[in-house]
Amino acid sequence: MNFKELTFSFKIQDFLAFRRKVQAVNIHEMIFNISDQYDFEILEFPQNQLSLKLTLCDIVQLRELLDGARFAIEMYSMLHEVLGDYEVV
Repeated sequence: MNFKELTFSFKIQDFLAFRRKVQAVNIHEMIFNISDQYDFEILEFPQNQLSLKLTLCDIVQLRELLDGARFAIEMYSMLHEVLGDYEVV
């Protein structure tokens, strides 16, 4: 996954856990709370020992990226179930 000029690799379980963590960020609170502590969220990437300070826009973009990746994973899994080991020649 590429995000903010960084490249990350995830195991599927780490990806799903990280996606849940991003989905758990309260965007409503970030939008409507004027306190400085709600201007950003610090998220840690699993297995990389890296934390990012993300703004509201960053969180929204990351959610979209993760949702797209999850869709691609599910679609690939479904195609593999349906088609099995068939090869296209």
